[in-house]
Amino acid sequence: MKNLKFLFFLDREFHIAMFKNLIEYISFNDLGKIGIFSTKYSPSGINSISKGARVDYVCNYLKEYEFQLVSEPFNFDPDITFIADSIYERVEGLGKIINIGHGTISKGSFYTDSPLMFRDNCADLLCVPGIIHKEIMQKFISKDILVSGIPKLDSIYKKKENENLTLSSMNLDSRNKTILFAPTFNPEFSLIPFIGYDLRKYIPVFFNIIIKLHGVALLEWKKNYKKYAEQSKNIYYSEDPDISKFLNVADILLTDLSSVIYEFLSLDKPILLFDSPRMENQKNYNENDIEHRYRDVGYRFNDCNKIEEMLFRSLTTAISQKAKIISQKFISIKDGNSSQKIVLASIQMFKNKKKEALLIIEKKENDLMPLMIKYEKRYEIIILSDSQKMQNYKTFPREKNLLQQIQKISKEFDYEKILFLHGDFHYSDLYPQLMIQHLNNEKQFIVPQIFYNEITEQNIKINIPEISELSASKIAGPLSYKFIAQEKEIHISSLESFAITKNLLNSCDLSSEIKPNLFNLNFAINLHKANKSITLAMDCMIY
Repeated sequence: MKNLKFLFFLDREFHIAMFKNLIEYISFNDLGKIGIFSTKYSPSGINSISKGARVDYVCNYLKEYEFQLVSEPFNFDPDITFIADSIYERVEGLGKIINIGHGTISKGSFYTDSPLMFRDNCADLLCVPGIIHKEIMQKFISKDILVSGIPKLDSIYKKKENENLTLSSMNLDSRNKTILFAPTFNPEFSLIPFIGYDLRKYIPVFFNIIIKLHGVALLEWKKNYKKYAEQSKNIYYSEDPDISKFLNVADILLTDLSSVIYEFLSLDKPILLFDSPRMENQKNYNENDIEHRYRDVGYRFNDCNKIEEMLFRSLTTAISQKAKIISQKFISIKDGNSSQKIVLASIQMFKNKKKEALLIIEKKENDLMPLMIKYEKRYEIIILSDSQKMQNYKTFPREKNLLQQIQKISKEFDYEKILFLHGDFHYSDLYPQLMIQHLNNEKQFIVPQIFYNEITEQNIKINIPEISELSASKIAGPLSYKFIAQEKEIHISSLESFAITKNLLNSCDLSSEIKPNLFNLNFAINLHKANKSITLAMDCMIY
């Protein structure tokens, strides 16, 4: 096999902690070339969370490894791309897409019983921390799901830190018990607005405190806690994106609603959890999500004045058996080899180069090369065109009866799923993935919504002005996620683009001559005879 190219796509700075051990495994085993791409860095604000990563920070963090900073991902042409968030619209076409995730809980956006989870079918491989996550995702995902554990935790399971040396390096007293203060970034869940910046008001001086805020926490919070730590004894403020290095040396975790709850619990250590009275104000709040259903794993409180008492109770009481069972469900792999499992599974997936579907594109006015670059690795591409310019792809001249021609072409290829795109329309990067996803839901003929500068949602017409910030191309991706997995049955539709199973295509009688104005009607009748219908995929917009 050729020397592989691995791309790590940094959408948030803290993703680098999730990627580091994967990069180390690839580098030390000389498995291929490593590329790092980051979106432009911007810090968290009052109404926004941080994006991207600082280049100098990334270079320093990965200084032990050989890698290439990538400015144009498609020019790097990766075989495998790793992501740690659901950012599929940015990485489609960059080889096999491996989503390793970055947490153990939901907050209404991940591992939740919601149609939103259908979006993760856009990954080639979805890696989850534990069996509980796989059980949830199996309801929505038709792609491979790997219970991998959490790669950033590999080192804490493989070796025990020298606590005295580690604490001394942080100017903390090794004779003291150590509290890891790690609140989340969401104001509705966070302990910070209630405990304030003077932690000694609630935590006795004979405890060390390590302050580790979430990577996208407010800049104001970061500045105030850093200043507080610099002026205090036995308090250390960390700017490292990786919290795992503190899990072994800390004796107690003080947090609210964060993934670190279950990471710390995996070491059988006590946890203090703050129940914010503002919790239900969070827009995606769902009491049935896993972070609420499996929250009884430590000492819960809603009054900061109870912290001191609970610290002493936690040091004198063993972890409950219930908490240990929950811990195993949340992080089910703790052998220190999660990075190895993910990398090897990704390489094996790359070796299986079977493409997903037959993609037939009718070339008209638009340049098709942007489509080709993003789709050629995933789909078998056929061009319908009278032009001789598409020499790199198998081309057929366009015939009068489109469906009959596609039926004939499909018999030459061993693909059950067929997708047709009209070259005069524009498609979001994820369009084919989403269309085929609807076929995976046992529908057999799928058509998309078509819009130009007007969208109707809940009987309200939304006009999209033709300016760059709100152009159709900018709004198509977000709207696709808004309508993810939504569909409805319709009687007739324009056939500029569609997805169909080969079985259905071959079962319809397409031999009779069809006049253009009756084309859709005749096909609808054929579907009705086959006891099938046309399904409008509302998340598959073309424009």
